[in-house]
Amino acid sequence: MQRPGVDGPRRPSIDPSSTAVERATAGISLEVLYGFGSGKNLRDAVLFGDIAGQYLAQAVGRQLAFRHLLGEEVSFAAESCDVDAITACAASCSRSFLAVCQVCRPSRSQVSIYELGPVASNRPVQTLQELNGRDGPVGRITSVAFSSASRASGVPEDEASRLAVASMGYHAQIIVLDWRLNEIISRFVLQEELSRIDFNPLDSDMMSGSSLNSFDIFLMRDLPLAEDGEKEQLESKEMFKLQQLEELEEFAAVFTDHAWLAPANGRLALASEEGAIFIVGSGLGIEDAENRAQHLDMDPVPYFVCRIAAPFGHTVSDQQVFGIRPFINGFVVAGASSQVAVWRLEQDENEGDENPVDIFAIPKYEH
Repeated sequence: MQRPGVDGPRRPSIDPSSTAVERATAGISLEVLYGFGSGKNLRDAVLFGDIAGQYLAQAVGRQLAFRHLLGEEVSFAAESCDVDAITACAASCSRSFLAVCQVCRPSRSQVSIYELGPVASNRPVQTLQELNGRDGPVGRITSVAFSSASRASGVPEDEASRLAVASMGYHAQIIVLDWRLNEIISRFVLQEELSRIDFNPLDSDMMSGSSLNSFDIFLMRDLPLAEDGEKEQLESKEMFKLQQLEELEEFAAVFTDHAWLAPANGRLALASEEGAIFIVGSGLGIEDAENRAQHLDMDPVPYFVCRIAAPFGHTVSDQQVFGIRPFINGFVVAGASSQVAVWRLEQDENEGDENPVDIFAIPKYEH
């Protein structure tokens, strides 16, 4: 079990030896229970369709299939005949809703929202069709995410009430909507398409987005009310990028995925094509989110936490990380050549209610 080292005063790094990895994983076996094909370029093509993990929702060409893992029954969503392909999918944190992004004829993008769980239906409860931007129709949607926080800038709101989509093409942009009301909350014009977007699980007014060449944290804040004679805004909030991290620019990484860590503490894990994992802070932690309403004039400042240099061990160093997903106090890393690595946050014996965790301390992860 290897503790993290530090590769510089500003760039801590965790670098496990192959011996430590072999010792930590001795006696562990992985059994494949189910295997499903999916579109190569479709992010999250297979998702659990309920909180119990008994159903899978899977994109199959232009259709969405619901598969029961125990009984092996398969049903399909009632799609419109205009649908050409599914381009992105996402489930809400509670597994109550599923968003399916589609390309329809003629050259139109839409989002269908399905209800999951005990009241699941193969027909959407909402279809968002009029996704026009300021300069024309929204292009092909590459990523989608539900909000999961119960507040936005200190104001209470329902979990999963917001939906964000990122599109590609000449008018590439992020659009955040109240999907139940089909109202646009905010938008941001992009220079390149994003492969992953997500909401801060502590505050729905903060989002993250990554592409091969960039990682950014976005913040939304209320727009001033239009005065008499001024053109009315289509959105209620403006969206802007927060300060970028110099350390990530120094590493010149190519990003393949990212995820907010659990339990929610305002930190994220970034996966790179070079094989390293980066842990960064959004600048909006638990206390910041709780007191956000009193500090709206101060923008959060993202910060660098640490770097895991070889998540699969030195024997497979420089291996591209294809995806990263969190679990409580850890995350799972998937490699492009079928490697899987599990990282868990080490628990200090002195941690507890009387000895709270130092949020500025470098976290110690074990492999």
